[in-house]
Amino acid sequence: MIIGMSVSFDPLVYFDDDRADREKVRGRFLDGEMVSPVFDYPKLDELYDSLAEQKHALERAMRVAGNEALEDIYARELAEIHLVEAAQKLREQDSPENRESFMALNRRIFGDFRRELFVEILDGSYVRHLDEELIKRLGRVARERFSGILWAVPETDETMKYDAEAIVYIANMAFSAEGLVENGWKAEINELKSVSTIDSGEKVLWIPRSLRRNAEELRRLLIHEIGVHARRAQNAEESEDEVLKLGEVDYLPAEEGLGILLECAVVGNYDNPSFMRVVERYIVAGLALGADGEKPRNAAQTFAAAWPEIAKLLSKSEEEKAGLIEEAKEKAYAHVENAFRGTNLRMPGVIFMRLKIYYEGLLDNIEYFERGGDLEMALRGKYNHTRLVS
Repeated sequence: MIIGMSVSFDPLVYFDDDRADREKVRGRFLDGEMVSPVFDYPKLDELYDSLAEQKHALERAMRVAGNEALEDIYARELAEIHLVEAAQKLREQDSPENRESFMALNRRIFGDFRRELFVEILDGSYVRHLDEELIKRLGRVARERFSGILWAVPETDETMKYDAEAIVYIANMAFSAEGLVENGWKAEINELKSVSTIDSGEKVLWIPRSLRRNAEELRRLLIHEIGVHARRAQNAEESEDEVLKLGEVDYLPAEEGLGILLECAVVGNYDNPSFMRVVERYIVAGLALGADGEKPRNAAQTFAAAWPEIAKLLSKSEEEKAGLIEEAKEKAYAHVENAFRGTNLRMPGVIFMRLKIYYEGLLDNIEYFERGGDLEMALRGKYNHTRLVS
């Protein structure tokens, strides 16, 4: 591993297991047959010393980087490896020291949780951040910039659902329209994935076998995955700037937030599942951490506290809220699983804090474009573009 090396370590690889087993656990928990979800982590349990070589290579790279930004990038990568090792130690021994080590690394990588944003969501004042004029203006820009991607999606109504094979076909048309096929990008079905994922190293958009999407949902998906993740990765690869290539230390919240904002922009509003998903994630993270003033919660306790808040968020009246309970529980469970991945789900306030960066990154992007930020500048590479305009 040398300067200019690829840094692509992802803790999520070690915090996952067989999806069929997780679906069984989800069903049993939601049906009241289990007090708490229980997951296995085979890759985490088999970790042992397999990451030693990667750690030593990163430590060597840091010593010879000669550039503070590069040193920070390698340090972040090293911290992510340490996070996985801390998760493994928690699996072996649940102790206050091991819990704090895991959470300290989470804060080091993803930053402190912003309680003030959480409180705004609960009291409804978060809407002050949602600039409706901006979303319309940005929508016009995004629809022109990504016209090829949008063109690839057929004009069908919400009742028409495309299966995985059709989505792969449409996504590959979108890659071609964006000029990325010539660089080796493609979409393929992945039997093991549960969500669509861009693998920038392999230049593949992985589509789960079970995925079903209508036309509007596909437009949002492809703008986010191809228009933002794949385009920024390709621009980074072609850049002469090593930081843009490797990924500036705080690029991920900015990139995810950009993808979510553009999803909202192409449909012309914030009232859509893409926006609601990131707000719901923030609620779950805050409740797990005890940001509401209560004690930190474990997975089952977080679920019990989260679904009523999500039902309230989804509804406009008490009568409507009563009809949304099952939907709110499904959403809450998905976000709780996301929050507590890599843990035994029984430790209060011990979560994988990545789920909080999406909402924070979205707000940073709203501010970036409100200050006159440029879309093409935001797509230059893997960096935090939201700091550019003041």
